[in-house]
Amino acid sequence: MTNKPQKTENLSNVLPRGQLVNRVWLNKRGFTRPDIDYYLRAGHLNAPVRGFYQRPGLVLKWQSIAYSLQEMHYRLHI
Repeated sequence: MTNKPQKTENLSNVLPRGQLVNRVWLNKRGFTRPDIDYYLRAGHLNAPVRGFYQRPGLVLKWQSIAYSLQEMHYRLHI
């Protein structure tokens, strides 16, 4: 038996709904490339834009995009 359900629980604890993250952000929190691919196929993650991921459920708003970019340490001026 795999530990995917445990990792799915961790995903929901680590990644708030509405926040965008990239693969580097997920890797730093222990999620490997196969894990991320699994979550995409299983519907636990979606990719609204190439290279960025979010948990499904909320509509993206500019405020959450700005917050997400700041959390990933992108330089951003609004």
